[in-house]
Amino acid sequence: MGEVDENLNLIDERTRDQIRRLVMALRGLTLRIKATHKRVLVVGRQGSEIGPVTTQLRELGYEPVAVLDDDSAMSLIDPGQFSIVLLASEVESASRETLSEYTSRMAPATARVEIIRVEELAQALETALG
Repeated sequence: MGEVDENLNLIDERTRDQIRRLVMALRGLTLRIKATHKRVLVVGRQGSEIGPVTTQLRELGYEPVAVLDDDSAMSLIDPGQFSIVLLASEVESASRETLSEYTSRMAPATARVEIIRVEELAQALETALG
Protein backbone atom coordinates (compact mmCIF):
# COMPACT_ATOMS: atom_id res chain seq x y z
CA MET A 1 0.00 0.00 0.00
CA GLY A 2 2.78 2.41 -0.95
CA GLU A 3 0.39 4.94 -2.54
CA VAL A 4 -0.82 6.37 0.80
CA ASP A 5 0.91 7.31 4.03
CA GLU A 6 -0.13 6.33 7.57
CA ASN A 7 -2.78 9.10 7.58
CA LEU A 8 -4.22 7.77 4.29
CA ASN A 9 -2.94 10.77 2.31
CA LEU A 10 -2.18 9.93 -1.29
CA ILE A 11 1.58 10.16 -1.82
CA ASP A 12 2.07 8.47 -5.19
CA GLU A 13 2.57 11.37 -7.63
CA ARG A 14 1.55 9.34 -10.69
CA THR A 15 -1.80 8.41 -9.10
CA ARG A 16 -2.31 12.00 -7.94
CA ASP A 17 -1.69 13.19 -11.51
CA GLN A 18 -4.21 10.69 -12.91
CA ILE A 19 -6.83 11.80 -10.38
CA ARG A 20 -6.11 15.46 -11.18
CA ARG A 21 -6.61 14.80 -14.91
CA LEU A 22 -9.86 12.92 -14.25
CA VAL A 23 -11.19 15.73 -12.06
CA MET A 24 -10.32 18.32 -14.74
CA ALA A 25 -12.02 16.23 -17.43
CA LEU A 26 -15.12 15.91 -15.23
CA ARG A 27 -15.11 19.66 -14.60
CA GLY A 28 -14.91 20.34 -18.35
CA LEU A 29 -17.79 17.95 -19.02
CA THR A 30 -19.87 19.59 -16.30
CA LEU A 31 -19.25 23.05 -17.76
CA ARG A 32 -20.22 21.85 -21.25
CA ILE A 33 -23.42 20.28 -19.90
CA LYS A 34 -24.32 23.49 -18.06
CA ALA A 35 -23.70 25.53 -21.21
CA THR A 36 -25.76 23.12 -23.31
CA HIS A 37 -28.61 23.13 -20.80
CA LYS A 38 -29.59 26.62 -21.93
CA ARG A 39 -29.22 26.07 -25.70
CA VAL A 40 -32.49 25.74 -27.61
CA LEU A 41 -32.84 24.90 -31.29
CA VAL A 42 -35.87 26.79 -32.62
CA VAL A 43 -37.32 25.38 -35.84
CA GLY A 44 -39.80 27.50 -37.76
CA ARG A 45 -40.76 28.49 -41.26
CA GLN A 46 -40.96 32.27 -41.01
CA GLY A 47 -38.64 34.70 -39.31
CA SER A 48 -41.65 36.73 -38.22
CA GLU A 49 -42.97 33.67 -36.37
CA ILE A 50 -39.79 32.59 -34.62
CA GLY A 51 -38.42 36.10 -33.97
CA PRO A 52 -40.67 36.67 -30.92
CA VAL A 53 -39.87 33.14 -29.70
CA THR A 54 -36.11 33.70 -29.82
CA THR A 55 -36.54 37.10 -28.13
CA GLN A 56 -38.55 35.51 -25.32
CA LEU A 57 -35.99 32.72 -24.97
CA ARG A 58 -33.20 35.26 -24.54
CA GLU A 59 -35.26 37.11 -21.93
CA LEU A 60 -35.71 33.81 -20.08
CA GLY A 61 -31.93 33.25 -20.09
CA TYR A 62 -31.71 30.71 -22.91
CA GLU A 63 -29.43 30.72 -25.95
CA PRO A 64 -31.67 30.20 -29.00
CA VAL A 65 -30.42 29.03 -32.39
CA ALA A 66 -33.08 29.60 -35.05
CA VAL A 67 -33.42 27.67 -38.31
CA LEU A 68 -36.07 27.88 -41.01
CA ASP A 69 -35.88 24.45 -42.63
CA ASP A 70 -35.74 20.78 -41.69
CA ASP A 71 -32.36 20.09 -43.31
CA SER A 72 -30.67 22.82 -41.30
CA ALA A 73 -32.35 21.57 -38.13
CA MET A 74 -31.30 17.98 -38.72
CA SER A 75 -27.71 19.01 -39.45
CA LEU A 76 -27.55 20.70 -36.02
CA ILE A 77 -29.24 17.99 -33.94
CA ASP A 78 -26.42 16.20 -32.21
CA PRO A 79 -26.20 14.67 -28.72
CA GLY A 80 -25.28 17.29 -26.16
CA GLN A 81 -25.69 20.30 -28.43
CA PHE A 82 -29.14 21.44 -27.29
CA SER A 83 -31.31 20.80 -24.27
CA ILE A 84 -34.48 21.41 -26.29
CA VAL A 85 -35.64 21.30 -29.90
CA LEU A 86 -38.55 23.71 -30.09
CA LEU A 87 -40.95 23.44 -33.03
CA ALA A 88 -42.84 26.65 -33.79
CA SER A 89 -46.52 26.54 -34.64
CA GLU A 90 -46.16 26.92 -38.40
CA VAL A 91 -44.07 23.76 -38.87
CA GLU A 92 -46.25 21.29 -40.75
CA SER A 93 -47.37 18.04 -39.17
CA ALA A 94 -45.18 15.83 -41.38
CA SER A 95 -42.09 17.89 -40.57
CA ARG A 96 -42.94 17.81 -36.87
CA GLU A 97 -43.03 14.02 -36.95
CA THR A 98 -39.81 13.78 -38.97
CA LEU A 99 -37.93 16.18 -36.69
CA SER A 100 -39.26 14.54 -33.53
CA GLU A 101 -38.27 11.07 -34.73
CA TYR A 102 -34.86 12.28 -35.86
CA THR A 103 -34.24 14.00 -32.52
CA SER A 104 -35.33 10.89 -30.62
CA ARG A 105 -32.92 8.76 -32.61
CA MET A 106 -29.93 11.12 -32.80
CA ALA A 107 -30.18 12.95 -29.45
CA PRO A 108 -32.50 10.99 -27.16
CA ALA A 109 -31.77 13.14 -24.09
CA THR A 110 -32.89 16.27 -25.93
CA ALA A 111 -36.43 17.38 -25.07
CA ARG A 112 -38.84 18.22 -27.85
CA VAL A 113 -41.37 21.00 -27.38
CA GLU A 114 -44.13 22.25 -29.63
CA ILE A 115 -45.67 25.63 -29.00
CA ILE A 116 -48.70 27.37 -30.40
CA ARG A 117 -48.24 30.85 -28.89
CA VAL A 118 -45.26 32.71 -27.45
CA GLU A 119 -47.24 33.16 -24.23
CA GLU A 120 -47.01 29.38 -23.71
CA LEU A 121 -43.24 29.28 -24.05
CA ALA A 122 -42.11 29.63 -20.43
CA GLN A 123 -44.49 26.92 -19.23
CA ALA A 124 -43.55 24.59 -22.11
CA LEU A 125 -39.83 24.96 -21.32
CA GLU A 126 -40.38 24.39 -17.61
CA THR A 127 -42.37 21.24 -18.36
CA ALA A 128 -39.78 19.94 -20.84
CA LEU A 129 -36.83 20.46 -18.53
CA GLY A 130 -38.61 19.02 -15.52
